[in-house]
Amino acid sequence: MPGPLLYLGLWDAEVSSLGLLDRVCTHLAGAGATIERAHEFGAVIRDFAPFVADGDTAGVHIIDPQGGPDGLLQVVTSIEDINGSPRPVWRPFLDQVLALVQAVNPALAVVAVEWPADDLPDPDWESATMLFNTGWVNLSKCRLEQRAAFEDILRLGLASRLGDGVWWSIWDDLNPENEPNVHPQPLFLARVYEAWTGRKPSPEQLDWPEPVTLSAEEMAPRQLWFWSASTSVEILEQRVALAAKTRGLATKVSDFGQLAPWPIVISQFVPLGRSIEALLKDLRAIVGQIALSWAGVQPKSGFVMPGPDAQNPFLSIVTHPWVSREWIGDELPRLEEALAGCHREELAAGILWITDPDLVPDGHFADDWYDAHERFERLIAAAEVLGQAARRSVGLEP
Repeated sequence: MPGPLLYLGLWDAEVSSLGLLDRVCTHLAGAGATIERAHEFGAVIRDFAPFVADGDTAGVHIIDPQGGPDGLLQVVTSIEDINGSPRPVWRPFLDQVLALVQAVNPALAVVAVEWPADDLPDPDWESATMLFNTGWVNLSKCRLEQRAAFEDILRLGLASRLGDGVWWSIWDDLNPENEPNVHPQPLFLARVYEAWTGRKPSPEQLDWPEPVTLSAEEMAPRQLWFWSASTSVEILEQRVALAAKTRGLATKVSDFGQLAPWPIVISQFVPLGRSIEALLKDLRAIVGQIALSWAGVQPKSGFVMPGPDAQNPFLSIVTHPWVSREWIGDELPRLEEALAGCHREELAAGILWITDPDLVPDGHFADDWYDAHERFERLIAAAEVLGQAARRSVGLEP
């Protein structure tokens, strides 16, 4: 899913996650969306232009809440097309978020960018600084002391009435009021945090350092990914490091918090500034030198490798994948179908697909590869095939 991502976390102690999912789907279906529920919990919302600026058919993903706390549901969507736009561009999106929150009517709703709401309903201060920038609390479901505290926030002009509750936002784009928010962020968050949890952040926690400015490249560095189903991480790292060293690359192992057999060797480019074209040349050279199952170039970094998360393949996209023919085996026709119409190269006993037409100006791409959202759908389909093949190759699927 193109970033940045916006997470809407919905929590209610009296309603199950499945119950919240039913409410979300009912509301959005009534508003004209197409709902696809691939399994009991997860869902994809499509054909709902007001919620995604340009009618993105990839739409809104509801993260499978199984394994998390019951009563919590997370809805995630890309805001790439409206991020940085003037407030009027955000308004249709905000209106739909406000309508959805009121229709679902949870005890608490929070809106966060690139920060899942897993820590609800009782976040610590560090999590709250990411989760409580924008949110809504249902006053009728609050304890007496919570309700009094949020009423005080309302009287101070830090929030506004919305249905049965109070909506607040430190971000002007998600503030339904026309007046800009001029309140210092740490003090604003401290009031909301104390109102909800009953705890005060310490003076040290409120003493925020000066913000550090990072470039988009530093926030999401381009990477090369390499994985082998038949080689240990230690040996694979040694082989990748040796092949990468002559190309000015540094290697490291990243397991994304996952247990074996999933750790993945990442060769991260050094220094910052290496172009995607240069990384593609690096990839071509390295896959020709060592035995791999698959590899790929990630222009904007990535979330997780294909395989571990079977329910959410959109988190496991490999943007420009190379795949060993021997490893992919009988799944190759499905992968070829998912990636049909983009640039394709036979390379080192495998196939490399380059999915961005800008990288191959003289290439012959099908029309849907020129549309970012259609391209995203194709890459999701490819990630699902790669994930199934990865699980099969380590014995997790027949």
